[in-house]
Amino acid sequence: MKEVEALYAHLREFAVQGSQRVRRFHGRLSEAEKAAVLTEFKEAPGRGEDGFAPLLIVATSAFGLGMNRRDIRCVFVVSPPTDLSALYQQLGRAGRDQAGRAQNEVDAPSTGMALGTGRGLRTVAWLAAQGLSPDVLRRLGQSVLRAGVSGILDPERLAADCMATDLQAGLLPAQQAQQTAVWDTYRTSVVRALAVLASLDALTDLGDFPERVRITPIPGAARPVGSEWGPAAAVVGALAEQRPGSHQVTDVYALLRDSAAGPVVPDPAAAWTALAALHDLGVVDVSQAGNRRTLTAVRVPDGTALPDTFDARMRAARERARQDLADLRDWYSAADCATEAFSVYFTGSPLGGDGHVCATSATRCSTCWATDVSAARTPRLLQALNTPRPRPAVHRDSEPYRRAADQWIYALLWDNYQGLTPAMIRRVLRGEETYLSRKDGVRRPLWPRLLYHRLRGVDPGIHSSDVIEALQRLHADGHVLPTKDGVLWRLRRYAEHPPQEV
Repeated sequence: MKEVEALYAHLREFAVQGSQRVRRFHGRLSEAEKAAVLTEFKEAPGRGEDGFAPLLIVATSAFGLGMNRRDIRCVFVVSPPTDLSALYQQLGRAGRDQAGRAQNEVDAPSTGMALGTGRGLRTVAWLAAQGLSPDVLRRLGQSVLRAGVSGILDPERLAADCMATDLQAGLLPAQQAQQTAVWDTYRTSVVRALAVLASLDALTDLGDFPERVRITPIPGAARPVGSEWGPAAAVVGALAEQRPGSHQVTDVYALLRDSAAGPVVPDPAAAWTALAALHDLGVVDVSQAGNRRTLTAVRVPDGTALPDTFDARMRAARERARQDLADLRDWYSAADCATEAFSVYFTGSPLGGDGHVCATSATRCSTCWATDVSAARTPRLLQALNTPRPRPAVHRDSEPYRRAADQWIYALLWDNYQGLTPAMIRRVLRGEETYLSRKDGVRRPLWPRLLYHRLRGVDPGIHSSDVIEALQRLHADGHVLPTKDGVLWRLRRYAEHPPQEV
């Protein structure tokens, strides 16, 4: 998601021209924005139809799942996935309307590109290498079982508690404890331990649910009578009218459990399902606005011990990931036919003779284009991909970049009345998702106003000096002021006028 935000912001700021449209899609967008992007993608006019304009979607790999639009002309896998199977599936989303046609029947060639940069492969290698020692993994597994007795798991709290224990015992250096990557490793390991324990029948995963929801009444809403949601509608409807606002899902669950709705709401995850159903039925308005944490409902039998095969199952995923990484590196670095390599990966045998996929120019990989002796011209996208040193879109020492940086920082301060520190501004522009709390030393997510800001990730390579210089330029122009203690920067209009006037 961080890379999606960064690439989307960069393209929108520097690369999109004319009638081109660029959109983003990932799991942390609001449901309304995701639905709007999906609708636009499905209904966008094709080439030759009225209203056609090039549409570029910057998205995580999950975007294409279930999307069967057949006239996609280019898929560019900017970051390597975790294995060749995922790469094959992603590239295969291009040109489905041309599949099965003879060479002379292909009227709209499509392109699939895969960029295997050193940074991207290092990221995959880092993901494959992520993991804690067997002793730490066992402690995490035991912590999951102990916490699961209450029926509710908080993966972030479990990860933080385990990190604190390791830090206090000297097993985790203080400097590493402050790194986002280490925090992610612990949290991911907790989630993986939960999945392994569920697969070994040591516990039952009942589903995820948000910690808090906002419930507000809908004027004139009808209450379903006689349906399975009737009792729940009565309880939640009364709660919305008497105490509209933010509520913990566990508190709502307790109300439903002690009412006539108890049989259909056996756990907090079911309570969240009930709230979602009541929202869809128009009984109350339910949203996750302001929620920062996702919990998991589980059922753990009394006296359950850590299964004997837990250690082996936790190690198996890492070993499989390492082999997938080796195959992926070989594919990107090999000078052989790319489709041949796919055939070997999936079937164990190469395609030869007339059955070779790259036998004609109708379908050809970059390696076979390089050795082609036919009169067919090399595609322009392949020429661009093979450019040794593409011209950079923007230089940091240029006036356009300085002007853009000033506009980004001004916009961030405009949307944050109390002001921001230079370090926080840099985190947002770099696309970071967390910060280290000075109060308790725990890494926490950025507050929603920054986490979902349209400029988050606009410049992943921005330096602290770039932020300071931009603030100094804005200060010289009279737009911003530092606070008296010099910690925060605010817009001058916010600092010099009462809040009511602002």
